[in-house]
Amino acid sequence: MKSSSPGSVVIMHKILVIGHDAADARYHKRLQFLRDSGWAVLGAAFDRQRGNDRSEIAGGLCLQFFNLGPSRDRDYLQRLGGLIRAGVRLWKHRGVLADLDAIWAINLDNVVLAWLIRLWLRRSIIIYEVADIQPVMLGMAMPGRLLRAAERRLLKRASLLVTTSPAFLREYFVGRLGYRGDSFILENKVYPSDHFVATAPTSTERLARIPLKIGCFGLFRCQRSLQAIEQIALEMPGQVEFVIRGYAVAECVAGLERLANLPNVRVLGPYRYPQELAGIYAEVDACWAIEASAVGGNSDWLLPNRLYEAGLFGVPLLALAGTELGRRLEQRNWGWLVREPIDRELVALFRSLVGSDELVARRRALFRAERSEFLLDHDLASLDQTLRQRVQWLNNRI
Repeated sequence: MKSSSPGSVVIMHKILVIGHDAADARYHKRLQFLRDSGWAVLGAAFDRQRGNDRSEIAGGLCLQFFNLGPSRDRDYLQRLGGLIRAGVRLWKHRGVLADLDAIWAINLDNVVLAWLIRLWLRRSIIIYEVADIQPVMLGMAMPGRLLRAAERRLLKRASLLVTTSPAFLREYFVGRLGYRGDSFILENKVYPSDHFVATAPTSTERLARIPLKIGCFGLFRCQRSLQAIEQIALEMPGQVEFVIRGYAVAECVAGLERLANLPNVRVLGPYRYPQELAGIYAEVDACWAIEASAVGGNSDWLLPNRLYEAGLFGVPLLALAGTELGRRLEQRNWGWLVREPIDRELVALFRSLVGSDELVARRRALFRAERSEFLLDHDLASLDQTLRQRVQWLNNRI
């Protein structure tokens, strides 16, 4: 047990967190939040083989970690075989899993694993987290119909749906699946936050400099963005510089390598989350949050990590108009919205920013915002309480 305050005791419930990518920062945040909240955390995740060592972080955030083997982005046939092998691996460790109170599963394939584990255990609640709606889930062909039918059935067996954007719930789970169960919106805010509260910059009076520096940080899966960045960099040498940190999905690797050959594009590879956030955002004037890999679906609905990271450090964002992210930025004056052709609109915007006070105005708007807009602590305290209530309800029924 863990004491939370004088006169109160928090029971250390046991939870297994199944991730889609052992190197993913969001997966690490979930492990750390649960550990910090007094849960006994076990981890299990696939290896998307990004070519970095971040997968080792997961093992340090839990009592025991199970590597579920390799997996590849959008290779659903390979992932089906991997799912079967993962089930066998976890079955071999069923003794360790026997007293689980909860299973947190990220993505549809992992909630299948969670359901199988609960069949063995005959207890434990299931939390189903979805942070992206893949295009196949929206298709009207047979694969899409079958996957949605499977998801509906699995949702009925979950105690709680966790998703990272209100639009995912509104447009997909309620709008497409007719979901009426319990849900929790857990946006991709920054965690842990204790370091950043003290070090967030306070000065807003920096005019746009030459070259204007645009930061592109995180996972790259939007080929349209890479094309636009290349066109802008070619048209504005000496006026705009792009700083790219992170890694790309397979179909974007070639585009990222091509950008690295341009003199005003710096491709610097992955960064350490959260240790390097302050440094990478300090050197840029604006953050690229344009996402067009799944227009009409996921790209329109998501609220990415970059919104909260850039916002915390007072860096205005660039986003597509007509999206959930675009509406958030427009309502709060946190950035600029563009439409196609992206490269032409941004060339005009970047030229207009030099010497203007637009950048200062948006930085001021970001620093006037409540820190809870960007930091996860308050939301996590509410979620922790919700999870414990669900576990207690289950235990009272047994």
